Amino acid sequence: MAGRAVALRIVQGTTIAARQMQSFPIPKPRPAERLALSTAASQLRAMAEMSDLGAGGVDPEIEAALGALVVETLALVDKVLATDPELAGNAARELPERVHADPALPTKIRF
Repeated sequence: MAGRAVALRIVQGTTIAARQMQSFPIPKPRPAERLALSTAASQLRAMAEMSDLGAGGVDPEIEAALGALVVETLALVDKVLATDPELAGNAARELPERVHADPALPTKIRF
């Protein structure tokens, strides 16, 4: 049972760290960091939705701690990935008008 207690403390400590990190100023991620964080967050969300930890005989206390860690980690990732245009609202989702200097779109694709 010592292993269970250690695992629980590690997960709880990591959750606290993720929660506290949200209050720190966070620099904007570089493009590669943004891609890595987005990918990891997507995978974590998918795994959290697909997993059924209760069916595998996992301790309910560890399962609850892991759930809290997932929530705090995803909140931290969302904060890091939020950029000024994303915080501004819907205006950032609109594409700019096409100008005549843009190249024409291809009508036929050849391989």
